[in-house]
Amino acid sequence: YQRRVHGEAGESDNLAYIVANTKPCPTCQTPVEKNDGCMHMSCTQCAAAKRKKDWCWVCGQHWDFDGAHGSNWYNPPCKSDAKVKAKESEAAKVQTELYKYVKYYEKYAEHDKARKGQSTEDIRKAENYKRHVLEANPGADGTYVVNAVTAVVDARTYLKFAYVYAYYISDERREFFDFKIAQVEEVVSNLSNMLEDIYRHDVTSLEPCKWSRDMVVNIAARLKLEMEGLQVGLE
Repeated sequence: YQRRVHGEAGESDNLAYIVANTKPCPTCQTPVEKNDGCMHMSCTQCAAAKRKKDWCWVCGQHWDFDGAHGSNWYNPPCKSDAKVKAKESEAAKVQTELYKYVKYYEKYAEHDKARKGQSTEDIRKAENYKRHVLEANPGADGTYVVNAVTAVVDARTYLKFAYVYAYYISDERREFFDFKIAQVEEVVSNLSNMLEDIYRHDVTSLEPCKWSRDMVVNIAARLKLEMEGLQVGLE
């Protein structure tokens, strides 16, 4: 998994689509997509190169015009073959596994990207806000904003690696994980939005910010509790 996560999300999506929606031509191995019609396939690349181009979508073998396939365009006899059914079942498992990888990789990448931005740009914004608060109101303390950003960054760091861990857990535990991590992500999102509003607030204005210090501190405390619950659930 750790080798995979260094790839691009777009490449992962493309790979998932190819595996889920195409089969290789038995002659040239080019992925071919079937979107309608019968089970008889014709590879355009092999046709252009004057190679054997006709094959069966069901079994993946060359189309036997004089044998079993014949003119059974929609219902070739290989449909009922035990080996073909086993192969289809295995292909379905691969598709399921690949879609799971794409899902968890995208969440990993999402939190990693957000963490990088918040650990630099948002920390800078928070420190500036703290300084402006002190300049506008001597004795006032904006440290709570810096602490809240730090809490979000820490949560993002934990969340991205939690998705790596969750990639390997059993299906029985995955439902609980999805529930717990959704709770953490909701708080992270809410706190991030609150902080963005705070950064935009003019501390010299007579109108108070809609998010008070206590509100920010309380939701940061809730984030800590949700994180602890997630950690316990993953143990």
